[in-house]
Amino acid sequence: MAAHAAGRAQISSVQFWPSITHSLSSTIAREKNAATALQAGQHHRNIPLGRQRCSALRSRLQTWGRPRGASEHPLGATKVLSATIAVADLGEAARRFQHIYGLHPSEPFTGEVDGWDAMLVSFALSQSGQHFELAVPLPLSVDQDVDIEHLPGSGALARHLQQFGESLCRMTLAVESLAASRRYLDEHEVTYTLREGVHPVLWIHPDYACGASIVLHEQPQ
Repeated sequence: MAAHAAGRAQISSVQFWPSITHSLSSTIAREKNAATALQAGQHHRNIPLGRQRCSALRSRLQTWGRPRGASEHPLGATKVLSATIAVADLGEAARRFQHIYGLHPSEPFTGEVDGWDAMLVSFALSQSGQHFELAVPLPLSVDQDVDIEHLPGSGALARHLQQFGESLCRMTLAVESLAASRRYLDEHEVTYTLREGVHPVLWIHPDYACGASIVLHEQPQ
């Protein structure tokens, strides 16, 4: 895994969908309040039922693509694959989101394929190939005395939870060419971490992505 740091200049020409961070963070807080109210036997007139919530979330993800009026995204992004929410208790959170959205979580799986110390569950959104995930730090990564600030560094997810609580921690995009994406990022001095291998993965550091890491996967040809 290699880290690339080419200065600290911010780039205003790339739109990293800041509305994703804001919308999902608001959704998390709203649904946690709704779940608390449901447990207390209260009635929320403004909270739609599970199927309506699922439809709204799926619609929101499907519209997060290329900026309006743009024929081509600067990074070559073609699709939002997923959004990942950091949680403290994976089992409890999976049950809560299943109750809220009426979706069934996957079996837990590790974040090894993307090179980070996490256990996750995934909720598929219809047949779109998109999903949202819940992620919890692996126990061994929580106690390690390391000084890596950003995902996917060891211990970074635990620090994210300590600092921000249950919140959006990453979003994953499909891109046409990872090499082309890297050239663009290098030209604009954006810091990222590259995990090389059979299936390379690139993590754009949250300082350049509105507070949540952006992960790039090259789409299969």
